[in-house]
Amino acid sequence: MMYIHVYKTDVESREDEARITAVLTDEFTEPDYEISFDLEDCDNVFRIESFNGKIDEDKIFKIFKRNGFSLEKMPTEG
Repeated sequence: MMYIHVYKTDVESREDEARITAVLTDEFTEPDYEISFDLEDCDNVFRIESFNGKIDEDKIFKIFKRNGFSLEKMPTEG
């Protein structure tokens, strides 16, 4: 089963995106997860998809906080 989580962030620059993505990919290894940002969106959206099980949301929040960023879960459709 695929799980998708979408968050509003305060990540604004490509440099910050690259830094937090590097940390996240160490914790959430490919090919089990797909991580992406949309910094063109007004909410600076962070999206993570899991192909092999649930996503540890607490871990995600801790990683963002530890790296100086905030994260807010966005409502999902459907």
